[in-house]
Amino acid sequence: MPITAVSQRLPVTVVTGLTGAGKSTLLRHLLEHSPELRAAVIRSNGNWPTPEQPLPKGSCCICTEEKTVHLATKSGRYTLRADLLQEAGRLAREDQFDYLLIENPALAALEPVVRTFRVNHPAYGFDLPQRARLDTVVAVVDAAEFFADWHAAAEKPNQAHEEPVPWFRADVLTAQVEAANVVVLNKTDQISPEELGRVWALLRQLNPAARLLTAAFGQVHPAELLNTGRYCPAAAKEPAAAVALPAAYGISSWRFREARPFHPERLWQFVRQGWPKGLLRSQGLFWLASRPENVMRWDQAGPSRRAATVGRWWAATPDRAQHPVFQREELALLARWHPEFHDRVNTLHFIGQDLDEVRLRADLVACLCTPLEIGRWRRGAIFPDPWPHE
Repeated sequence: MPITAVSQRLPVTVVTGLTGAGKSTLLRHLLEHSPELRAAVIRSNGNWPTPEQPLPKGSCCICTEEKTVHLATKSGRYTLRADLLQEAGRLAREDQFDYLLIENPALAALEPVVRTFRVNHPAYGFDLPQRARLDTVVAVVDAAEFFADWHAAAEKPNQAHEEPVPWFRADVLTAQVEAANVVVLNKTDQISPEELGRVWALLRQLNPAARLLTAAFGQVHPAELLNTGRYCPAAAKEPAAAVALPAAYGISSWRFREARPFHPERLWQFVRQGWPKGLLRSQGLFWLASRPENVMRWDQAGPSRRAATVGRWWAATPDRAQHPVFQREELALLARWHPEFHDRVNTLHFIGQDLDEVRLRADLVACLCTPLEIGRWRRGAIFPDPWPHE
């Protein structure tokens, strides 16, 4: 499977997944069933290859330790994978291989990997996008453990030197599935058709644009993961469930859009005490009457719930008309400019199982400011705000 004439850059497939999902098994299968492929594999230290399970002739395996580097440019700050910059760049320059496979560590973020193959700054010594191209991003999911992982309680890092910040498996699963353009649902031989259907339905809602494959023992046809040419960075940035999908196995999605601000105290109480049990995933942007300048982001996966300030609304941005981004998007912004709240709007997306959408909408509407409260907000009233500040 030589590099096609379309691009002489070294094609790259990244494989990610939680520990035990079957990443190494999948990689072995790809190499064993592509004997003509001269492939290099970059992975963290592990138990493969071994004398009993060697690599096919012409292939090689390089073990690296995950290292990051931060790059600041005029267009923003980026985190890149320093180990990939070094090893992938060397392999691309040597021109000895047809393909590069990268096994991302179980808890390692995908965004730095993707950025590493996209950020092109020769002046900084970063020219990898000129030599290699990101062809496919694969998320391997353990079908037998998926819902157990999804609902798992918070865990603490195993490493003593790490900050004791709890993490949730649902957050990691969500990030992997939503960033991939191919999702391999592995170990399907270990669950019932009913359970498989529920996992499939949730994965489809999480990432409707991804190609969803089922497998046992990581057995996927190489053509589905190598030289596909399907990875699109723009599509990977789109919000989950950009396409409305019918409910399956009781799993459905629903969107909430309202211009009025949330009352900070009522929304806080709803999130803490009234949150529906059937909500599996929710995310989006919102704003609070107490913080009219802040764009807030909501992110929930399983038991994990987070809110953070991610920017300013254009309505609260001084000299916005002089800002290049505003100038570029001015027509689209003005087309949806609210006469009272301007560009401020709540846009939330929910995925749930047996979700009572009518009740959820009523609960959210009850958290919005009333006309009387909006009048107070207009006059500069101070609202009680229990939401954390960064």
